Formats: sequence, structure tokens, C-alpha cells
Amino acid sequence: MSWNVILMNVSSRIDDPEQLKENPPAVLGDKETVLAAIHRRFPEFDFSDPAWGRMHNDDFSIEFNIGDADPLDTLMLNIRGSDRVVAMLRVFCQHFGWRALDTTTGKFIDFDDDPARGLRLWREYKDKIVRH
Repeated sequence: MSWNVILMNVSSRIDDPEQLKENPPAVLGDKETVLAAIHRRFPEFDFSDPAWGRMHNDDFSIEFNIGDADPLDTLMLNIRGSDRVVAMLRVFCQHFGWRALDTTTGKFIDFDDDPARGLRLWREYKDKIVRH
């Protein structure tokens, strides 16, 4: 069970994910180039399995659900851990010019306005499930 975020190459003018129906995201790039760029910027990610990238530290873990698609339209991140992951996610999006769609809230993450909201909501849901 994880907090899921979808990375995509979409204009900042798109405020509502519903607009993606008329304005689909541009491709991120070919798989080999995208994974190499991620690894150069963030060498702590392990892409030894080209379908699943992984990064674990004491505060959080991120798994890239990459799959077999080439070129890559989106990347699904499976995230677990502390709110500190949001800072890394912000750097990641800024570096590559991508946007992050929070599947918990159904909205694009606004890194200037409570970017960890979806993560907290996911944790609350997870804690309820685990307790019962």
C-alpha cells in the first residue's frame, strides 16, 4: 500500500486533471534516456530492474512503476514514509519540468500550498485499514 503520484509532462496552464482529456500530456521521452537522466540527477535510484526503479532511505522510499512502455508517457511513483519525500518530489518536478498528479486528492500537487496533503490523507486511510 502506497501513496501514488503520477509524473507527467503537462502544461502549467492546465489546472484541472479533467483538462487532460482535451490536452493529453506530452511524452516524457524514450525509456532509456529518461531513466539515464533520472539516474544522473538522482544516483540513489536503482534502475537495475528497468520496469521498477527504487530508492530507499531512513525517511521514505519511492518506487517507479515504469513498465514496458517506450516512449514513456507518464511515471507512476509508489511512495511510503515521511513528509520529507515531498521536498524531493518538488526538486524532481522542477528539474525535469514535469507535474505531479496526486491520486489521493485527484489534483496536481501545488508545491506552494500544502503539497503533503495527499500523503497525509493516504496515511490516515492506511492507518484505518491497518487498525481494522
